[in-house]
Amino acid sequence: MDTLREWDLYEAGKKYNGQIQCINNSSYYDLTDALIDFVNGNQWRNLEITGMRKPVFNIMAKALRFWVSSITANNTKIDLEPLEYSQTEQTPEMDIVDFASSEIANLFEKFKMDNRIREALSKAGTIGDVAAHLYFNPDKKPYGGAFHDIEGEICFELVNGTNVFFGNANNPNVDAQPYIIISGRDMVENLKKEAAKYQNQEEIEQDSDYNYEAGRESEIEVDADGYGKATYIIVYRKTTAKEKKQRLVSDELGNPVLDETGMPQIEEYEEERQTITVTKCVKNAYIYKDVDTGLTHYPVAWLPWDRQESQYHGKPPLAEAMETQIFINLMFAMIMFHLSMTAFPKAVYDADKISNWTNKIAEAIPVKDLNSGDNIRNIAGYLEPGQMSSQIVQVIQLAYDMTKDLLGVNEAALGEVNPEEASGRAIIATITQSTIPLENTKANMYEWIEDIGIILLDMMSNYYGYRPIVVEKDGERSVQWFDFSTLKNIWLNVRVDVGTTNVWSDQARKQSLDNLFTEGKIDIIQYLERLDDSDIPDRQGLIDDIKKTMTDQQFIHGMMQKYVMSLPLEIQQELTSLKSEEFEKQVRSMMEGGTESEV
Repeated sequence: MDTLREWDLYEAGKKYNGQIQCINNSSYYDLTDALIDFVNGNQWRNLEITGMRKPVFNIMAKALRFWVSSITANNTKIDLEPLEYSQTEQTPEMDIVDFASSEIANLFEKFKMDNRIREALSKAGTIGDVAAHLYFNPDKKPYGGAFHDIEGEICFELVNGTNVFFGNANNPNVDAQPYIIISGRDMVENLKKEAAKYQNQEEIEQDSDYNYEAGRESEIEVDADGYGKATYIIVYRKTTAKEKKQRLVSDELGNPVLDETGMPQIEEYEEERQTITVTKCVKNAYIYKDVDTGLTHYPVAWLPWDRQESQYHGKPPLAEAMETQIFINLMFAMIMFHLSMTAFPKAVYDADKISNWTNKIAEAIPVKDLNSGDNIRNIAGYLEPGQMSSQIVQVIQLAYDMTKDLLGVNEAALGEVNPEEASGRAIIATITQSTIPLENTKANMYEWIEDIGIILLDMMSNYYGYRPIVVEKDGERSVQWFDFSTLKNIWLNVRVDVGTTNVWSDQARKQSLDNLFTEGKIDIIQYLERLDDSDIPDRQGLIDDIKKTMTDQQFIHGMMQKYVMSLPLEIQQELTSLKSEEFEKQVRSMMEGGTESEV
């Protein structure tokens, strides 16, 4: 059968990737596979060497782990701000913001977003880029089906950059694309069931089109009856759709025109709107076609590690270290081979005088026909082992240190500084300085999270409707109902709120708070309010209890002062001459029924 037109676009995208010239003139797909192997420790790929050990000193994986942990040291969350809005009695603008923020927080918790961010950065740091693909699954029930009438959930998946194809590959801007293609592989049985929901009866057959997936392990699939897989593509297009609307008929003065019954006349008209359509297919069969999603944004958030000029693919940061990584491994393997061959001296003896040489401990070696005056050193001895140049070890160490330095993986950043030999502020300054080269990537990550927030708002306003939502306020969770379609009438600014950075700065912050509290510069409430919930269990509850206790004490103290002021002057003078503890005890006794003579 002939391939579909959408499949031709997919083939064009693969062709474009195949034409990209990467470092050392390697192709895009070959470089991607090599980088994945190197990070995973398979660094002797395609090197046919026999008789030698194959050591691996994985600088690349160490650098990647450091980068990811440094970038994600910040606590991030989505913050929504209303700029212009339509306020109604039922949904004031701040209520809308609260409900939208709560649902985004719920979705992030469902996605396990902290882990997804780390996973995305690991993928982007390895192959250069990654995409977040969000889609609405109408078959899923939120909250485990607790509300039986409510159906549909927003789902999240990470897609390797090798499986994402931009219609305008020279422009990395997602919104500027005429179309975006996402490819993947799934069980044929699953694809058939999905096609049946859309009444598509075309035959879907398994294939072996896995050569363009990321990593060589993708070429290994389970070979069993009934579990064949096929490559599918999802094509998102930005199109213009016409929507029918109604409006009142007005005369030249703007007054409504009435019909024969005296009711205002209503006319229908068409209005154009931008929308995203989606098509899913295999090579020669549609699963569904040109479905109007109702979205105004592509449900794809693009995360490049470093942007490159005139192409949408990000720059893989580890590519430049591959040759040095190979050199370090290879030279160390040669050192190991040299030592195993020459480190131990070889014995040389006169076979005419020694019939059999033995290396057994404490065993005698017989010597024959020994003449008077013969020296045993002339009969047997050891060859001097070959000396290896010390420059080899120096060059290996230099290559290792320079590679770590160029990758920004220094000792201070890795925590290899003795805190007893350096001040906390000096360590913080060193770590902060070491992460400056990652600021561009960190900014890309923040933009990526913001794009996800924008997509979620777009999807919630189009798919959710009136449904329950879990809202957390003052530490208490409650279920409330909200009409998410009201999000269409409000414009919300989406930004990422960044919290504290790392363990060193967090410890310094706590130490500063401890010093201020110990010196009496701040009270207990000010101290507790500036700690995190992870520092003290039920921190807010403790603050409330202390405030209540303080309020009660202030009330009692005020009542005591009023009581004392009502007493005769000579008794007031006697009471005020007492110490504070005795004063309070005496006044309490008097208020509870004691007499003036007890003073």
